[in-house]
Amino acid sequence: MTRFVNITAVTLLLALTGCQPDHKPFDSNAWIEGDYRERGRMSDDLLNNHPLEGISVAELEELLGEPNYMDTSISTKTWYLDLGWTALFHLDVHIDTTTATVDSVRVWD
Repeated sequence: MTRFVNITAVTLLLALTGCQPDHKPFDSNAWIEGDYRERGRMSDDLLNNHPLEGISVAELEELLGEPNYMDTSISTKTWYLDLGWTALFHLDVHIDTTTATVDSVRVWD
């Protein structure tokens, strides 16, 4: 029984680590040129080491390129990410329209 539990635990651990993207340092050119998976690899570094809150819309689009989707009714720009799971994730950036700066950032699926 113990052997079965050990094998199950190792299998589960390998499966979960296999679903995680290979993390890469954020690089603006690689982000702009990259696909959803490439963006997913850089998203952790982007969010942790390159704060977006407070930067202008022009700086945001220079850094990340054109968004995949814009919702002008709620002033949100969206870039799609592949984080290694089954769903496509979204990096939503809310713009403060009075100052034309980034108000908040969230990642969701």
